[in-house]
Amino acid sequence: MQASKRRVVRPKHGERRFTGSGVTGKTREPVIAIVAEPHFRAPEQPAALVAALRAAGYPPVILNPDSCGDASLAKIDLIVARGRSPTLLSLLARAEGKGVRTINRCAAIVAARDKVEMSRALALAGLPTPVTHRGTLASMADAFAANEYPLVIKPVFDDELHGVRVVRDRDELLSLAWPHPLAVGQSLVAGEGVELKLYVAGTEVFAAAGPSPLAGGPAQAPQPVPVSAPLKELAFRCGALFGLEIYGVTCMMNGETPIVMGVNAFPNTHALPGASEMVARFVIERAHAHVAVRRG
Repeated sequence: MQASKRRVVRPKHGERRFTGSGVTGKTREPVIAIVAEPHFRAPEQPAALVAALRAAGYPPVILNPDSCGDASLAKIDLIVARGRSPTLLSLLARAEGKGVRTINRCAAIVAARDKVEMSRALALAGLPTPVTHRGTLASMADAFAANEYPLVIKPVFDDELHGVRVVRDRDELLSLAWPHPLAVGQSLVAGEGVELKLYVAGTEVFAAAGPSPLAGGPAQAPQPVPVSAPLKELAFRCGALFGLEIYGVTCMMNGETPIVMGVNAFPNTHALPGASEMVARFVIERAHAHVAVRRG
């Protein structure tokens, strides 16, 4: 008997076959947008993500959080955001209200803004994190015991290392020239001065390790390291705690134990090979899945 001929149905123009994340069948091309605060537009991210999306055939729309109107949001399926300014968070909230998929979501970015609240949430979840307090320098001098020094003093909301100081005792803390009314104080982890960074997009994890910038030695770029099962579990627990999808976890190594110093929404990847492509794959999969849900 002659075998029956199978009809091959090719995607129409503007459609693409997609099978990621359990989604199958025809979906139209999703419209992906990138929004970032001005001071985040020059660093590697999100510039590297923009390049990776273009290389994959998904050139993103670039939004300005200060001037994006609702008419622009109506044409977009998914927004990737880097930043936490009031205007950017307002844009994400408006987009989510109109059914636009956002990464990270507005509520997740807000949950990861405050370092002290973050530290409390990590501790309550049973994750290893150092003692942390927020307040004036004088109030922190009263809050920390002598055996909890040295301290790392940071701005309350800034994720970058600009302005971070290390103080060795109470007198040094009280004499510190600090330009802000409040600060965050965190016990410096005793160890070998090794900083471990975990970069996560969905279920993929990259890791890099190098000398901590707080150790005072020469600056060195972190180098990729293998990601063990325990490190993956640690990263996923941190992300789930704050509802983040693209994020970084900064740890200081105390022997073999990683101590979580902070969790950042959408960090720089320090040019780790393949990291931006990892993020782009995740974004494209989420965009296609969202379009399929909208069609349904």
